[in-house]
Amino acid sequence: MIFYSLIFFLNVSAWQLPIVIIEEIKITGNTSTRDAEILRITGLRLGQQIMPEVLDRAKNDLLSASIFESAAVTATKGSTSENVKIAIEVKEKLTWFIVPNLSYSSSGFGGGAAYGESNLFGMAKKILAAGYASSKNRTAILGYRDPSIAGSSAILAVDGIFRWDTMIEYDDGNESRRVRVIEYGVTLLPGVQWSQHFSTSIGVFLRKVKQNQLGTPTSSRILDPYSLNDGNDISAIAQFNYQDSTSIDGLFKGFEMGLESQISDNRFFSDFEYFRQIIRLKYGLVFLNDKLSYINQVSGQFGRTLPYYRELMVGGDNLRGYKSREFRGDTRYSLNQELMVPLYSFKRAITRVAFFWDSSAMYFKDRKFNRDVWRNGVGVGGRLYFKGIAVPLIGYDLGYGLEQKTLEHYINVGVSF
Repeated sequence: MIFYSLIFFLNVSAWQLPIVIIEEIKITGNTSTRDAEILRITGLRLGQQIMPEVLDRAKNDLLSASIFESAAVTATKGSTSENVKIAIEVKEKLTWFIVPNLSYSSSGFGGGAAYGESNLFGMAKKILAAGYASSKNRTAILGYRDPSIAGSSAILAVDGIFRWDTMIEYDDGNESRRVRVIEYGVTLLPGVQWSQHFSTSIGVFLRKVKQNQLGTPTSSRILDPYSLNDGNDISAIAQFNYQDSTSIDGLFKGFEMGLESQISDNRFFSDFEYFRQIIRLKYGLVFLNDKLSYINQVSGQFGRTLPYYRELMVGGDNLRGYKSREFRGDTRYSLNQELMVPLYSFKRAITRVAFFWDSSAMYFKDRKFNRDVWRNGVGVGGRLYFKGIAVPLIGYDLGYGLEQKTLEHYINVGVSF
């Protein structure tokens, strides 16, 4: 008997329902995931006072953790009318994977492989090792995410990277400059999960950087010589995140907000001096019996005296209809909207069609905002999700750039982290 039937016998309306207390929690179906981790994800505990909606939220949180294929959270009457017994039943996904990592667009083709684990030690810790290569780029990444260090509220994110990259600058869609960038280093972000929705992190960004211009540029833009310096980039980072959302089988619902500030200064023994700030908002709505999903993302990014390799860029997967990283600047405003429509659901896979509109204004502050820096792309794409695997694998987008009247397509096979 579910919780609703347990307390509706009192013949009162939902807002009048009494608060009940959890006297027992039984967990079944988990073979790899620890009971303590399931309780952490749901937020349920013995002696907790709850209302019916808490159980629905606990189920959605389990499904959003990307390690369970199915989950059920039910309640039955306890030893008294004020107590309930909670039953949690889960079916785990295959949480480790070795997959190809491929991308293709007019900007080039690249590929590699990735290994990941989304439930390390049965405690929802994530690790990813990936390599990628194309004619213009060589990248290797090692990442680790810990949502609860030793069962505490402390969290940790660690990323190591090596990148050999040919960064191309464009002028009216035509190549105008190439800069070779080699960087390697680590980002360390310890933090605290203050509540189920709010977390903060303060850490350090460490990079060894080498940059040099290739050939003779044809661009009218004059590069600040400082922006192509070589040396050590040592930056302090602070992040604030609020998350009240679920993502189940690729359907995002709820609200997220993030704020990030980064500063590099010679007082930190850095060879660069710059400032970056980012604010992100994301809202998702699922409707028509959980068939349609609408996602709206808004962001603002601001920089000052950025080195070339840290300049803000847009184009490609974040402004579809244009070349990858086609536009550069130190100020960026973006709006991305997407409507997901079901196509067909197989036994072990889900297919959907995505209709999107991307809009972005990108410019350098000293040149100021004007209509020419605002660009829009619209289009359609497809998504394939595998129900028993912890990550979506395949995506395709066909975008049309309204201002330049260009058609671009993007294929991505791989993982996000």
